Amino acid sequence: MTVSRKRYAVEGTCYNKWKEKFKMVRSVVDWTSALYFIIPALIFGAMYYRSLWDQIPNWPLYLFGTTFSEWEPQLQEHIAFSVVLFVLYSVTYFRSIRSFLEEADSLFLLQALSLLRSIIIRGIVYSFIRICFTNIVCIALLLPIVIK
Repeated sequence: MTVSRKRYAVEGTCYNKWKEKFKMVRSVVDWTSALYFIIPALIFGAMYYRSLWDQIPNWPLYLFGTTFSEWEPQLQEHIAFSVVLFVLYSVTYFRSIRSFLEEADSLFLLQALSLLRSIIIRGIVYSFIRICFTNIVCIALLLPIVIK
């Protein structure tokens, strides 16, 4: 098997999975639900995100039942840092490492160990890039909380 066919095997599998996920989303979200629910949710989410840059809300303080004014700055910093760490941990923990191996391919790939190793390495690199990308997006979304 040539290098281009190996690359196509990994990229084709990845492309097919994303295409399959997009079809599932399209089957659930038609134009009416997008028009009445998803687009307004994105608009209000963007407005709330913009308001986070102006002022961090005080609702985390009220969740813990504290009204001590001298503790508010320290407590607010600790709660914000805890939220950021929890979100990053959750995003990283629930992402799996993709190997691009299928059960039907196992008989052929056991005979071609170099091809098997190549597919596994490409899967690990793909998973690493995907996890890094989601962490960067999460950090960008949580930046107003981190900076303040």
